[in-house]
Amino acid sequence: MMLLQKAQSLLAGEITLDTIRQLDKLNNEASGQEQDYIAELFEGIYAAASEEVLRQAYDEGLL
Repeated sequence: MMLLQKAQSLLAGEITLDTIRQLDKLNNEASGQEQDYIAELFEGIYAAASEEVLRQAYDEGLL
């Protein structure tokens, strides 16, 4: 669950495009239940990130 802890720590600060990229990378590295938990963290991204960041992430295929 080390990747999950890293993913959770990313959400402690401001949500930037780089934050979403890092979260996506961790999600791709994880497997099983840990991957499921990390995927659930993306719901928090929608609430915490600015519209601009969300649009950029969407354009990059991250969301």
